[in-house]
Amino acid sequence: MLFDTHAHYDDSKFDIDRHKAVKKAYECGVAYIINASSNMASVVESITLSQEFDFVYCAVGIHPHYAEDMNDNTLAALAEFASRKKVVAIGEIGLDYYYDNAPRTIQKHWFIK
Repeated sequence: MLFDTHAHYDDSKFDIDRHKAVKKAYECGVAYIINASSNMASVVESITLSQEFDFVYCAVGIHPHYAEDMNDNTLAALAEFASRKKVVAIGEIGLDYYYDNAPRTIQKHWFIK
């Protein structure tokens, strides 16, 4: 049995064939998928996918690249989304200093909160 613990079927690259790609993964032996969110739009898409497919679960979070988009309302929305039935993890979150797409101080602030 295969378990994909870090998928991104919410990515715009799958806009044309998202459902086909998810079904194909299942047909090829992927028994479970956790789709990891990276921003608020992908949180919504990940939750939608988890509702459409029994074997898809999701992680909700804001990738550090989008730390500058965070605010207290976003954090509250994430907390609400995290309570949903098929949300099984928090992610993507953390500190990403490799690319430095968002200032480190802002990344640290929201990671600590």
